[in-house]
Amino acid sequence: MNSFPNFRDLGGRAACDGKKIKSGLIYRSGQVGKLTKGELATLLSHGIRTVLDLRSARESLEHLPAGGATIVGLPIELEDKYQKRVRPLLYRRHGGRAVEDMVASLYAELVTDQRHTVRRLFEILASQDRYPLLVHCRAGQDRTGFVSAVVLLSLGVDKKDIVADYLLSIGYSVPKVRIMAIVVRALTLGFLSTDTFKAAFTAHERYVRAIFGEIESKFRTIEGYLDSCGVSCESMRRFREIVLA
Repeated sequence: MNSFPNFRDLGGRAACDGKKIKSGLIYRSGQVGKLTKGELATLLSHGIRTVLDLRSARESLEHLPAGGATIVGLPIELEDKYQKRVRPLLYRRHGGRAVEDMVASLYAELVTDQRHTVRRLFEILASQDRYPLLVHCRAGQDRTGFVSAVVLLSLGVDKKDIVADYLLSIGYSVPKVRIMAIVVRALTLGFLSTDTFKAAFTAHERYVRAIFGEIESKFRTIEGYLDSCGVSCESMRRFREIVLA
């Protein structure tokens, strides 16, 4: 769906205790505010009941058109950090590595900074009547990637499978970055390298692995992390009971 970027089902993956995540319950995507009538019909055919919008209040100007789904705001503020800490690096010649380092640090910071969001997320995930649900931000890559990684970790999905899911976002982001690169090269007569834009706006394995590393270094296990977020054992039990088979 052209206006419905980065859409996919988190189901079908091997999880803990020899079980699998049921398909058709948890979806992820980019923003959903510009769907055509046909795309909206396709989305609603998945029976979406709850839309978890991770965009900030400033970004959330476009919402899913009326169609029966409940929209829940779980804002993750990342835009300001990108503007202040990544944008100044974009126009350095051959600054791709510096941008990668900065973006990886922003991903790692989400682990601690967004514990309140994770607590609220799992309260929703533990409610049967919320499903099927869709999680989205603007591009469906950074904030949605963080939430998806935590959800999949909590279900015992192997890290390599989580990385593989995250990297599927490349198929959406790369065409956009190519357009940016053409514009930058034209405006600077080829002086600026485009590696900084690739580092800032496409998915890299080290970014999602920065999430894993931060959890392991500060909380040791995903269970320790969720406990620090205030996610109860009962919420986890109900969540797994709903989504695993």
